[in-house]
Amino acid sequence: MSVSRGQRANATAIRLWTFMGLMELVPLFPLYPLLFSDHGLSGSAISSLLVLWSMTTFVLEIPSGALGDLLSRRLLLAFSVLLRAGGFSLWFIAPGYWSFAVGFLCWGVCDALTSGTLESLVYDELQDRGEGHAYGPVMGTGRAISLLATLTALLLAGPLFVLGGYGLVGAVSVGAGVAATITALTFPNPPRHEIESERGGFHRYLATFKAGFGEVRRERAVMRLVLIAAILQSMTAIDEYFPLLAHENGAAKSLIPVLVAIPVLCASVGSWIAGRSTGVSRRTAFLTVAATGPLLLLGAQSHHQWGMLSIAVAFGIIQWGIVVSGLWLQDAIVGSARATITSVAGFGAEVSSVGWYLAAATALTVTDVSGLTSWFSLPCLLIAGLTWFWFPERPASEPTEPTEPQPTTYSKR
Repeated sequence: MSVSRGQRANATAIRLWTFMGLMELVPLFPLYPLLFSDHGLSGSAISSLLVLWSMTTFVLEIPSGALGDLLSRRLLLAFSVLLRAGGFSLWFIAPGYWSFAVGFLCWGVCDALTSGTLESLVYDELQDRGEGHAYGPVMGTGRAISLLATLTALLLAGPLFVLGGYGLVGAVSVGAGVAATITALTFPNPPRHEIESERGGFHRYLATFKAGFGEVRRERAVMRLVLIAAILQSMTAIDEYFPLLAHENGAAKSLIPVLVAIPVLCASVGSWIAGRSTGVSRRTAFLTVAATGPLLLLGAQSHHQWGMLSIAVAFGIIQWGIVVSGLWLQDAIVGSARATITSVAGFGAEVSSVGWYLAAATALTVTDVSGLTSWFSLPCLLIAGLTWFWFPERPASEPTEPTEPQPTTYSKR
């Protein structure tokens, strides 16, 4: 009996959702600083490890995207999550500064390799099966599941630690990574256009790298959507200050985890809705993103612990904008360097995040966390302005004629 295209698209969705959920089902996330501290690391030593982690992702973000356009994407995904699981294992086999550093290095490589690669694989797979219109709902639901898995891991961390200490927490985290690796290996390898090069190896890699950057520079719509996606993604930097804001607004320490969980829930809802908003108009995108400014201001200036509800809604809208702009970007890409271009947006988000953190550090010398959150409302309004001027007129779900590759540049695998 033949399998319909719709059934195969559903299978792709289930694989994606399983993979994204397992990727974030890591109860070690909230406890690793305590693990490091319990093994004698000072605050400055832990900070140096975080810098190593961030710099690894920062440096490898775009180069790894080119690998996603050159090599098997499913093997890259499997390798990346297995590498991260191996790094976590090392923390428990031989705990110490250098093993922690190697683990963070593996984690940074994983983040860089998966960024852009996963989206490109799923997009090409659905397009190949004539189900390109399903990309929005599939990816939006995947983002929601990812956030809910993160929330689940946070809630599981405490009970697991009570039952089995760091060992049980680490075993569950590594096990989730192994399960994600197995899931990644079940992804198909859809046909795609490849960059031709007179020579193989590194020269073909450079050709792929240049093709991605060339499309960003050449196609104005792609460049604009890369910038919007990057800036919106970087705005999630504000969530690092949510616990401090809740405490400043009078929340008891026992209540803070619950209040911080609310923005995560709203973000998952925003992702789910965004997956079904592929036909959203430019005007709707502008008005929706613009609402984040007043919501942040209202929550920050309420000086009450339940002001976090308003901020959570704003955070959900930001996540909605991240997913929608990502869908628009995938729809706008016409060349073969899809993972490279998506990684350019990820790199831009990393750069912008550093800018936000530096700006926040400066602002906190003259204001409190409530004031800082209030100031975040201004860039939200600026981003809304960019959506008004830079979002395309055509809804992303509107069908278009497939763009044929140039015979002198691309070849069909």
